Amino acid sequence: MPSGKESGINKEAAKEEIKGLMEEEMQTVRSQMQDKMDETSEDALEKAERSLERLTNEKIMAVSEYSDTVLQEIHKNHEEAMFLYDMLNNKHANIKDTVSKMDKAVKAAEDKAKVKAEENVKTQKENVTEEQLTEVQEPAETIEPSGSPEIGFMGETAEEGQNNNEKILEMHRQGKSTVAIAKELGLGVGEVKLVIDLYKA
Repeated sequence: MPSGKESGINKEAAKEEIKGLMEEEMQTVRSQMQDKMDETSEDALEKAERSLERLTNEKIMAVSEYSDTVLQEIHKNHEEAMFLYDMLNNKHANIKDTVSKMDKAVKAAEDKAKVKAEENVKTQKENVTEEQLTEVQEPAETIEPSGSPEIGFMGETAEEGQNNNEKILEMHRQGKSTVAIAKELGLGVGEVKLVIDLYKA
């Protein structure tokens, strides 16, 4: 059996050896843990990068689809606006054409009405009967004196003519017609009418 002193030395050596072995083991464990941590962090970074790349791609695709939809709507609205613009241009041209035709039609109608009116006036002038001309000329014929300055209408003297005039006017004031006055006084209707018109004037 070893002596007590040697036993103490062996214990110390054993402790030192155990301590050295433990430090080596701890160093190995630390190294392994660091490697694991590095590996884990790298895996986490890779996963995060892959996740971010996938999310970014999804967002880019969504934005691209939205932009395509917006561009399609813009193109559609542009086509509709151009269609409406063309339609308005066609309507404007049709309205101008219609207004021009209406102006021509109105002018033609006015010319036709003017010609028709002139023809009607000419026809009316031609259709004046001899009786109407005679009626117009009768007062002028009765105005003419019959020779002597003392003789009035229908061979009457100036005094008798004046009396007849007063009678005609009096009967006219009473509301009698020219025909009734002429019959009552034995005069012509034209003479009675002439006296009434002369004294009215």
